[in-house]
Amino acid sequence: MKIRKAHYTKNGESRVAGKLYGDFYDHCGIRRRIPLFDDQKNSLEAARAIERMVSIRASGEMLPPDLRRFVENTLPRIRDKLSEWHIVDPGAMSGVQSLDELVDLWEKSLADTGVDVEYVNLKSTRVRQLLRDAGMHRWQDIRPDAVRAQLTDYRKAEKRPMSVATSNHYLQAIKQFCKWIVDEKKLALASPLVGMKKLDDGNALKHARRGLEIEEFHVLIAYLEHAPTVSCIPAPHRALIYTFAVETGLRLGAIERLTVKRVEMQKGKPAVFVPKRNRIKYGADRWIPLGDELWSLLKPLIEGRSPADKVFTLPTRGHASKMVKSDLKGARDQWLNGSHT
Repeated sequence: MKIRKAHYTKNGESRVAGKLYGDFYDHCGIRRRIPLFDDQKNSLEAARAIERMVSIRASGEMLPPDLRRFVENTLPRIRDKLSEWHIVDPGAMSGVQSLDELVDLWEKSLADTGVDVEYVNLKSTRVRQLLRDAGMHRWQDIRPDAVRAQLTDYRKAEKRPMSVATSNHYLQAIKQFCKWIVDEKKLALASPLVGMKKLDDGNALKHARRGLEIEEFHVLIAYLEHAPTVSCIPAPHRALIYTFAVETGLRLGAIERLTVKRVEMQKGKPAVFVPKRNRIKYGADRWIPLGDELWSLLKPLIEGRSPADKVFTLPTRGHASKMVKSDLKGARDQWLNGSHT
């Protein structure tokens, strides 16, 4: 590469540019001229780096770490020209893109794979929160010690401390993001979090849970015959939701998304179709037959409705558990105040 002062004409007068220009041929054999720096030393260093990048681009190899650092730290106008001429592969630009921009790309990549929108939002929200709270704005800011310290702060927070299981979910999300940066976008040579391990939570549940006995479920349904409205949902409708859940074994997400068109006759018997879906943890499409008694309760609910209508009315996200707890408490209080004392 030749380095020289550029001459130009202004108002009919020949002038010399203040900065030095590099004159070279790129990997395609096209002659290029790029503005460098005002001083000879920095211009020579930049010229040597650009010459190496041209050779590497022609051979199809990846940029070594020192040239990646040059791209990240050089003047934006030099970086933009190298990118415009495709001397710098977009992979070398990871360090100059903000992590917010990279998370946007990752979010779109997840959505393009066909996974549920809520799953995409959950993953990206966790990553964004962790990056923001840890003060990480560029790819080079992501460090195991920073991630570990922030997750520790979450778990030790005075208000609403995070459980170990949830902390592990946050770690899994950001490791997934970093792996995508390396494997799919080729924006880095390796993930900085590759060695981080999940914490052992001892398989402990945050809340002790157990299933209802048949007798207890009957007490709940009996209570709902005259129970008040909860979360704007009448007691008979809640009773049908619980009965449907118990007989089909479906999770809340599947029940919430069940539409009228998914209830069909299969071989002369009523059944519900549950498609494969990430967020409700079903790995394959399935048909679930409905018993005669359940069908007699469900049929009036769907007759005459649009195929796209949801079968059941449920509380807003995050409030279904409150509805169930309210009904269980009411059923228990009624049972204690009755003959079973």
